[in-house]
Amino acid sequence: MDRSKALNIVNPVLFAAACVQMISGFALGPAGVRPAYIIHRYNAFFLFAMIAAHIVLNWNWVKAFLSKRQRNG
Repeated sequence: MDRSKALNIVNPVLFAAACVQMISGFALGPAGVRPAYIIHRYNAFFLFAMIAAHIVLNWNWVKAFLSKRQRNG
């Protein structure tokens, strides 16, 4: 699978995982609802994996951006 096809999958999944993380975090509230806690905890690991995949797939852009910043000072 090429990079652009992988990003077409990773980006929406990353967005959905971030939304689930926020919603489950709000659902926890002061009461600490157990199902929301479980979802929130395990989705955090999945979200981290999606963020890592996103960074790996966009690594060329990251390198270009950082080298451009260093040249401009």
